[in-house]
Amino acid sequence: MYLIFYIRTPFFYYQQSATLIAYEICKQQIEKGNTDFNSKFELVLFGCPRVGGEIFKKEFNEVANRTGLQIYSYENDKDIVCKIPFGIFGYTRTFLDSDSVYLEGFDTPFWDIYKNHSMSQYLDILLQGNHEIKNENKWFI
Repeated sequence: MYLIFYIRTPFFYYQQSATLIAYEICKQQIEKGNTDFNSKFELVLFGCPRVGGEIFKKEFNEVANRTGLQIYSYENDKDIVCKIPFGIFGYTRTFLDSDSVYLEGFDTPFWDIYKNHSMSQYLDILLQGNHEIKNENKWFI
């Protein structure tokens, strides 16, 4: 999965580090006193795993708000990667529900990780219009 992060030119990163890279770039800009950006920041994520706990979630969202980072997180309900590491280990979803779109996956088995986590699956679901806001409780394991 990929991150699309626009400053003046787009940067593309793989999903595993995308959230942390966006956080560090925004945090460095705040430390430099540069919160009045001339360009729009966007973080577009597909199938993002859980990155940290409640403390990181709070700090990440504060940094995002101060820098004007726009977040678009897409999660397929059949994609196990969006649910790991599990909440019992202290991990939580980093993004607010207002930043997330929950996609209703096709009739593929839950255990078909390759298909459910593929970018083509995400794009097919979006093109079919199978997306909605789902109840947060459905995402806890």
